[in-house]
Amino acid sequence: MIKSFFMIDITTSFALIKGAIDIVKSLRKNISDTKFQKELISVYDSLIDLKGELLSLQTQNAELSDVNRKLEQRLAEYDNWEKTKSRYKLEKFEPGVFAYALKEEFRGEETFHYLCPACMEKRQKGVISKTHTNGSAYKCSICNWRVDSYAGPMMI
Repeated sequence: MIKSFFMIDITTSFALIKGAIDIVKSLRKNISDTKFQKELISVYDSLIDLKGELLSLQTQNAELSDVNRKLEQRLAEYDNWEKTKSRYKLEKFEPGVFAYALKEEFRGEETFHYLCPACMEKRQKGVISKTHTNGSAYKCSICNWRVDSYAGPMMI
């Protein structure tokens, strides 16, 4: 809302300045008094400077709008991650090993699973799965964090 108001204000200002410049040009042509013409030149120069400053403000506004858009996007990503993270709780995965487990209240919405604690710190959902069907070794789908129930957690 502020952005669009500011942009309308700048656009209107450009139109007003252009109108003032046109009036000054017209007066300079129709008035023969040298002193008055010098004053009109001074006004004309000031209007040109003002137009330049306004153009600079418009550029700064565009840059700030871009920064604002990126920050809003990052904030939305942060909020989305916090929402995702709130669906999990840190609990014992294997003796001496912790991982993020899907909370009870969400287990009907998706299949129960554990997420890698290293990936959670990086805001990623690395699912922990068995590496062998007949053993108790587990691995993260993203970072290769591993747990072997005999050796404990390892990073590759």
